[in-house]
Amino acid sequence: ENVKFFALKPCCLPGIVHAKRHEIFTIGKHSFEAKTVCASGKWANKQWKGPPRAHLEHRFQTWAENLFMGVNVESGHKQK
Repeated sequence: ENVKFFALKPCCLPGIVHAKRHEIFTIGKHSFEAKTVCASGKWANKQWKGPPRAHLEHRFQTWAENLFMGVNVESGHKQK
């Protein structure tokens, strides 16, 4: 079955522990290195504890693109 709609909440990236373990994420037929998307930081008591969130924008974009490539089973390539 094909994905019809995909939404990603722009608050959370995978934790840095995945990058430290040199993990490879695999979604469908697409794989990518955890270090390209992981970040330190977390929400605690409605406060962000970590690097300025604006500094994480590129990682979030990379995370979203890789997730999309994993669910885009028809072509395996990014489409806009």
